[in-house]
Amino acid sequence: MTEPAARAEAARRAGLGLAAVRVALGVAAIAFPSAVARPWIGTAADRTGSVVLGVDALTTLSAFPRLPKQGRWLVLFSATGAAAVGALSARYA
Repeated sequence: MTEPAARAEAARRAGLGLAAVRVALGVAAIAFPSAVARPWIGTAADRTGSVVLGVDALTTLSAFPRLPKQGRWLVLFSATGAAAVGALSARYA
């Protein structure tokens, strides 16, 4: 493998690793929003986690016409569902 090809492969693997970590953090944030946010914002995370998810849902809705047709409904339902779960989690946390 040539030097540029080796560097390109290393960059690709680093990108995939970063993407995997971000997906894992995103899944954890959806499942346990206050637990993921608490290290950054303290006990306010119990209230603000659902607010952040709600903003995500509203942002998705505002950009809906410009999003790709294949995935925009999935993104909207995912964001809205995450906001609802976050609000329920905050209520009973």
